[in-house]
Amino acid sequence: MAADIVFGSPMKLRIRTKFLGILLLAAVLPLGLALVIAETLGYRYYQRAQGRLLQSRAEDLAHSLSLVVSAQLASLDDWVALSEIPARVAAAGAANPRLDDVGFRQHIATTEEAWPGLTADAEPVRGFLQNEIAGGLRAFQTMHPLFVELLVTDARGQLVAATSKTSDFWQADEAWWQRAFKQRWRHVYVEGIHYDESARVYSVDVAVPIRDWRKPEAPPVGVIKGVINASPLLSSTAPTRSGDAAGHQVVLTDGRILAQLTGPSIEPLRHRLPAATVAKLQQKRTGWLLGSLNDGTLALAGFAPLRLNDALGDDLGVTGLTPMKVLVFNSAEIVFSPARRQVWLVGGVGTLLILASAFLGYWLAGKKIIAPLEALRTAARAVGATAKLGDTAPELRLLPALEPIRRIRTGDELQDLAHEFEYMAGRVLTYSERLETDLAAKTAAIDADLQMAREFQQALMPRAYPKVPSGALGAKVGLEFHHVYRPASSVGGDFFDVLKLSDHRAGIFIADVMGHGARSALVTAILRALLQNLAGTTADPAQFLARLNEHFHEIVRASDETIFVSAFYIVIDTATATASYASAGHPSPFVADRVRGTVTPLFDNLRANPALGLFPRAAYDQWTRLIQAGDIFLLFTDGVHDAYNGAGEEFGLDRLRALIARQLARPSRELSQTVVDAVLAFIRPATPADDICLVTVEVTPAPARVASLPTPISKAE
Repeated sequence: MAADIVFGSPMKLRIRTKFLGILLLAAVLPLGLALVIAETLGYRYYQRAQGRLLQSRAEDLAHSLSLVVSAQLASLDDWVALSEIPARVAAAGAANPRLDDVGFRQHIATTEEAWPGLTADAEPVRGFLQNEIAGGLRAFQTMHPLFVELLVTDARGQLVAATSKTSDFWQADEAWWQRAFKQRWRHVYVEGIHYDESARVYSVDVAVPIRDWRKPEAPPVGVIKGVINASPLLSSTAPTRSGDAAGHQVVLTDGRILAQLTGPSIEPLRHRLPAATVAKLQQKRTGWLLGSLNDGTLALAGFAPLRLNDALGDDLGVTGLTPMKVLVFNSAEIVFSPARRQVWLVGGVGTLLILASAFLGYWLAGKKIIAPLEALRTAARAVGATAKLGDTAPELRLLPALEPIRRIRTGDELQDLAHEFEYMAGRVLTYSERLETDLAAKTAAIDADLQMAREFQQALMPRAYPKVPSGALGAKVGLEFHHVYRPASSVGGDFFDVLKLSDHRAGIFIADVMGHGARSALVTAILRALLQNLAGTTADPAQFLARLNEHFHEIVRASDETIFVSAFYIVIDTATATASYASAGHPSPFVADRVRGTVTPLFDNLRANPALGLFPRAAYDQWTRLIQAGDIFLLFTDGVHDAYNGAGEEFGLDRLRALIARQLARPSRELSQTVVDAVLAFIRPATPADDICLVTVEVTPAPARVASLPTPISKAE
């Protein structure tokens, strides 16, 4: 130690000086540069980030406003298209006296002159308020209370029915009537959002031409107008975020402020934005800006337009709506105050840290270097000791890369550190090899467990096909079943079952769990249990899928991961020779006709029939068809048609359909195996990436008398 002190003492001052100089250089320069960058570029970045945040909030609010207004427009248009009102209005128009232009003008002038003095109980006002069409309007108004007024005219603008007495009898001279009458099929005319000073509410006027949906190109038979109370719509989307200091406005593109949204209340403003701000607002449909408000306050604002057409989709169009934008803004002083505080905070804290680091570095520079070396040596020994090699450790392996370390001969703590490091590396390497051996053994155990899981999953599959019909006379047809199932891994996510619902009815269920492997296999076990419990509750496939979805969603909703299952269920009644079926997001099976040699899908363009597990409640469409001997139903999962070969080509539904048509002469057992063999040959030499499951149901002539014993399934299947 004396030699260390004598030799090391002259180096103390220089080490401390260098360390302190490096520390100051490394700290002061970056801090100064950071402050300059924060002052010049930081504000721009922060402004852009906050502007985009306000823009995003404006887009969300504009989308919400568009959705709530569009929902009311769509409800009126749908009601007109789907109700009997076109026929009733056409009949009412035909019942009016046929007058020439002169007579019609005299009739309108006479009625219009007397109209203001008539009460709701007087004729003919009472007839317009109490006829069959008016009753339909009131029923629609009951279901859609935001419509405060509804009226219907014929093709010449005469009043046909209304929910309350109108200010005029003849509406054809109104701009809204003329523009609505010219609208195309599935288009509505909207007259902006207006503020009623007396009622202190906003209203939207909607006019829809009345046409028979079977004759969309024919002239309208009349026009229906609805007045929507928009105040509840605006209130329902008004922001109520606690502690939110941002302002929210609906403005016209010329800068006039239509409404100020302040929490649950809606207040009209009689102001407009400054011209410079309006110019920035008109440059883009959606964006953000830094400008003055109507009170002169500098603010950062995000803006987005109301897009009713986007909210309605492609089936319904809107014309006439005054362009409006939603503005979400905040005072520039409030927005940039965090950035200013951050600059001052960074500068102050940075200065204090530099001073503290300087004193600390000066003290650390005086420490002997032996302390860190001792710490490193102790750490190397500790790490080496963590490699558990037992009481009698084998000979340690050494890497050639450690040879330079082995040659260190300094005779001090550095040499001791090198020795400990070499020892640590040898122990860790030896321990790693032992871990690899243990891992191989555990992998073999896992493979055995997966094999047991596969056998268990195979046990869940049907072991025998039921005899349907059985034990009863009167059956028109019989049924024969066959299946081929090939999981992509040890365990799969495809599942099917053939259920005997009665002596003359059978239910065939096929499902495809998202993904494959152990998790999917667990889901198939859950489905198996639910299927057995629910199969007897209903013979309606759509109701059955709805109940199955409800129970399945209840089980898996606690999972952090999204789990869904596509499924198809068909119930075949041999007594009535009918098949009823429904699908939960599953590809359409094929039905083949041996007599005609045709192969067709059971349904096309499946919509709004979600997979099981996505929603707690779901409704499903149901189809029913007659069957006859010679029909073959082929149910399959997407592993059949979504198979790809090495060239990236998909096997596809068209190829599958053509293959089935060519092989219709084969028995159903050979037909299903031929299909699977063709898929495997198509992707060879690759193996299937997804599970393959194919179930065939062949409709045969009815037996004279059938037994109730099930048909066993071959082990090879």
